[in-house]
Amino acid sequence: MKQHRNQLWRWLALGAAVLVVLVVLASYVIYRVNLEPANRALPDPVAVSIAPGERTAAIAKQLQDQKVIKSRWAFSVYITLHGLRRKIEAGYYELSPADTAITNAKIIARGIVVNKAFLVPEGATIQKIEDNAVQSWLRGNDLPAAMNDTYPNSFLSQRPAGATLEGYLFPDTYEIAPSTTPHQLVQAMLNNFGLKVTPQIVAGFAAQGLTLHQGITLASIIQSEVGNPADEPGVAQVFLTRLKKGMMLQSSVTAFYGAQQLGLTGTTEANVATVNSPYNTYLHTGLPPGPICNPGLAAMNAVVQPASTNYLYFVADKAGTTHFETTFAQHQADVAKYLSQ
Repeated sequence: MKQHRNQLWRWLALGAAVLVVLVVLASYVIYRVNLEPANRALPDPVAVSIAPGERTAAIAKQLQDQKVIKSRWAFSVYITLHGLRRKIEAGYYELSPADTAITNAKIIARGIVVNKAFLVPEGATIQKIEDNAVQSWLRGNDLPAAMNDTYPNSFLSQRPAGATLEGYLFPDTYEIAPSTTPHQLVQAMLNNFGLKVTPQIVAGFAAQGLTLHQGITLASIIQSEVGNPADEPGVAQVFLTRLKKGMMLQSSVTAFYGAQQLGLTGTTEANVATVNSPYNTYLHTGLPPGPICNPGLAAMNAVVQPASTNYLYFVADKAGTTHFETTFAQHQADVAKYLSQ
């Protein structure tokens, strides 16, 4: 009887061992299958952002949710078994569902990142830049606070008290990673301004009787007024002549900017001239307190080298062509002709 029991236990032990082997083999097969490409028919890369300090489980879930890998479980097991957990690099990646989870894990562990382009268009306001930041992985909600930070650039000391960074955030394309902070992005824009706005440009402003801040302010008005860069020197000449004669600039774009700063919405061309704002150049002579956008080099150079004309008025037609005149009567005729079409 005892011999039968021993034989039974041996069979049970053997069966258990076989079962364990089968479970291990089945688990390994399932594991390997789940490391295969999520979809070989989709070779196009998928944008994946990994933030600094992000946990492995969260990364695996994100990759599975974005259908880059089949299984977050298999991915997590692989990077754990191969010692990759602490090697994962934060960054912006382009990973393909047609690649295996092993390939994608190695790309992340090696930090093969693709930085994201952040565009600041010519003529963008601070508000527009902040809106664009919200659409990127940059912590857009923190950017307004960064706009009020202190920065070491020497040219900022030439701004009047209370002036913002409007006008000094140089329009360009900036590469950012998930680790990029709003402060770092603003600093990059300011550094770029310091490189692009050369001493020659500053001297050119001075030759027109303008400080750096005034020159950037006028350039921002020209940038906002003109659709065709070829017309910018002519518009610069009109405004410079008006300033020298003590005439109001009467620029609608400055009045609109002032209305926006006051939080007024629905302001139209018909009533914007009545908005009581220091930026309203229909009510106040001279330049407004500061820039109304962030101008590009073409608008700045237009201030430095304006056209050699004696015009006092201009109007842009609906096609974007600018028409210049010397008398108010001629200007009114242009307005009637080109804006009533």
